[in-house]
Amino acid sequence: MKKVILILAAVLMIVLPAAAFDFGGSIDGSASIANEELSPSFKVTGWAKIPFESGALSTEAYYKGDIYEDGLEGTFDVSLLKLSLNLPVASLNIGRYSFSDVTSSVFSMTSDGINASMSAGLAKIGAYVGYTGLLSGKTSGVGAAADADPEDFYPLGAKYMVFLANVALPNFMGGNTFTVEGIGSIDMNDTAIKGNAFYGTVSAAGPVTTTIYYSASATGSFGDKTGLYAKGSLTDYLPFKSMSVGVSATYGSDEFQGITCSGGFFKGGLSATIKPISSLLCMVSADINNNTLSDTTDASWNAMAKWQIMTDLSANLSLGQTIPMSEGDSSFNASFGATLSF
Repeated sequence: MKKVILILAAVLMIVLPAAAFDFGGSIDGSASIANEELSPSFKVTGWAKIPFESGALSTEAYYKGDIYEDGLEGTFDVSLLKLSLNLPVASLNIGRYSFSDVTSSVFSMTSDGINASMSAGLAKIGAYVGYTGLLSGKTSGVGAAADADPEDFYPLGAKYMVFLANVALPNFMGGNTFTVEGIGSIDMNDTAIKGNAFYGTVSAAGPVTTTIYYSASATGSFGDKTGLYAKGSLTDYLPFKSMSVGVSATYGSDEFQGITCSGGFFKGGLSATIKPISSLLCMVSADINNNTLSDTTDASWNAMAKWQIMTDLSANLSLGQTIPMSEGDSSFNASFGATLSF
């Protein structure tokens, strides 16, 4: 830890003289209703950014408090601590930040790592190496380590090493982007949770017409279990009130086990967004989800509205319901809140 502090201090001493230090924060207050229970919470976030000639140093941390009848449960997390460098041969991101594979089907979460991207003719090449064991088990996308005490203020997350490399052809053949990606995962937990695995993905995205865009991908997992995860979507961006209408389908075979997601389902959905006025964004969606592991099917709908009241003040409201198509009771949830930035 001392070495990390010394290195960070050295970096700050180098970049601060030529930097324009910027910082800010936000306060969120919200409440959700599920199963007729009200769950209020608040979140205080602070961020800072130090730009310099060849990049920037960015950081963000927050404290979230969930209020229950018997007291307050708090969560602290450093969600961003990233050094970005724009070098002559490549762009680098080093530290803690949100990262995802090209489809968000295997690995999509905040992690500690380094990624590099560079252009080579028509192609764009990317690589990433990350580790999840220093994250908070309360917020990590892979959960807490098996030996972590959930009552601790900062329980460590489960331990995985992730290796990723991809080659993309952006804006190729009529504006399409084609990507080939490989991902390796090493389970470093004392007792393996998901095991070691390798994933291969092919994806394509681009325009069908001037307003309709598509995306499609297929990911195979190879290791102790072999599985398939595939998804596709069509979205029409209409000129009326920034409106969009989309249809999507996702399939995950029973044997598919990603790092931050799992298979065993088939899901189809419709969605629409509109801005009746420039400061109000509304979204509705409806899905049918078939769980192939339990052979059950349910339908769900969700609606969301976000109102940008002023530059630094916004409010949001969301409603949703899940309706079993066979046995079971439907469940309704709602949440509302406001965010003040400064």
